[in-house]
Amino acid sequence: MPDATTSLRNAATRQTGNAASTGNAGGPMQNSMTVWLSEATRRSPFLRSLSLIDQSGRVIASSNPKNIGETLRLDEALTGGNTAAVGVSMIGRPTQGRDLADSNMNSKVQNGADSAAQSAGFLPIARRIASEPGGISHVLAAVNPDFFINYYQLTLADSEDSAALFGYEGIFLTGSSNLAMQPGASAKDLPIFRNFLPAREYGSYIDSRPGGGGETISSFRTSRSAPLVVSVHLSRKQAVAEWVETNRPVVFLGFALELLIALLTWYAWRSLIARGVAQAEMTAAFNAVSESEMRKSAIVERDRKSTRLNSSHGYISYAVFCLKKK
Repeated sequence: MPDATTSLRNAATRQTGNAASTGNAGGPMQNSMTVWLSEATRRSPFLRSLSLIDQSGRVIASSNPKNIGETLRLDEALTGGNTAAVGVSMIGRPTQGRDLADSNMNSKVQNGADSAAQSAGFLPIARRIASEPGGISHVLAAVNPDFFINYYQLTLADSEDSAALFGYEGIFLTGSSNLAMQPGASAKDLPIFRNFLPAREYGSYIDSRPGGGGETISSFRTSRSAPLVVSVHLSRKQAVAEWVETNRPVVFLGFALELLIALLTWYAWRSLIARGVAQAEMTAAFNAVSESEMRKSAIVERDRKSTRLNSSHGYISYAVFCLKKK
């Protein structure tokens, strides 16, 4: 989009410089500009038409010949369209009609007219290229919203996911077909505009789907070159299910590692307990032997005669014999 806008500005300014100053945009000039606009439209699949508009709102040249000669109500579709400074781009509200000739921007078409063509809709984007009275003043692009709808559907992985394009002022422009929002509806109550903008130009949050629906994990980012905001909304339930399915082997491996660590910890604890018990028993046995030796030594010292100690089973456990001289 930025490249196309820059190309429009440069080429239209170069090709229409004389017409803008003289007010003469008919004849060969009109034909050459129509050819150029048609070629530019063919190179940009998101465009329905490109048109040059004069100060009065009349279409001087267009890639769609049906638009030529029609007079448009620019101020109704583009706020401040006739008062904007040269070089300023304006994004209008979504407009009914397939192109300028059968849209509600056309002064000949009554607002609210019911027709199959008007149900199609497009997004008007204009750039002021000159301000001289009577000359060509705007390049007007009729952007096809279906291009973005198809792109979103092809890009998103799941049918429950959605994407949306908003104007920076909080107007819903276009989005996935599963969004319950009409083009041109206000989206100022969404967290994007209520909690983030203009302080933060990107972010993520958990909320319901725009226009109503299930809980979603949502992210947004503003455009660096245009007053646009793009948001993507993933079903939280589906995202969690996919995360579990993708990471199930890792979860099982982590559980197995935790179980192994727990078993090794239990085994080490049991080993420490057993070692402590064995150490206590050894200490107790050593103390018992020392006490027995001390007791026996005391008995011998007290009684120098022959001494014999029997165990509980009747065995001689200790004996001292004193020999007398004759």
